[in-house]
Amino acid sequence: MTINITLLVQMIHFFVVYYILKIVVLQQAIGIVQKQQQEEEALQAHITDVRHGIDERLKEDAYAFERDKEKAKEFVPEMIKKEPIALPIDKIKHDCLRDGCEMKNIDRAVHEIAASIRKRIEHA
Repeated sequence: MTINITLLVQMIHFFVVYYILKIVVLQQAIGIVQKQQQEEEALQAHITDVRHGIDERLKEDAYAFERDKEKAKEFVPEMIKKEPIALPIDKIKHDCLRDGCEMKNIDRAVHEIAASIRKRIEHA
């Protein structure tokens, strides 16, 4: 196989076209890909910052809730310390089911509930 001038010219054309394509197309494509990677990294950093901010806000809210709860205990310690007065719900249910839930019995049940609630408020 002999190397003639046509083969040398084709080799020169190939390298010229390769370098032109490398400069024009590949550098722009690489630039676009790098720009997209930078934007993605910036977005990921922003997402991380937002998540961190949310976590901090949740911690602050939990702390504020506990602090407010303690303040509320100072203002109404008697209400918190007392045992709740049990409402006679089971008795009312039993009476209602036994008597067939007639309207006259419902009035009596409502009055019993209201009396229990009044008693609970008075003890508070």
